[in-house]
Amino acid sequence: MRGLKCKDDETLAKIISCSFDEGLLVLKAGQSTLRFLPPLTIIKDEIDEGFRRLNEVLRKI
Repeated sequence: MRGLKCKDDETLAKIISCSFDEGLLVLKAGQSTLRFLPPLTIIKDEIDEGFRRLNEVLRKI
């Protein structure tokens, strides 16, 4: 499990919404933290793809 601290709730909400549009499942943790919780069986290619999609989301915001 990993988290990414966002500057505020509004930014976090935008990231979560855009992530779903990109097919990336992320969760809110606490007040303004983006939570990543991949399965234990994830492979490196899937991790790379997830970060590629997350980078795309962050570019849009």
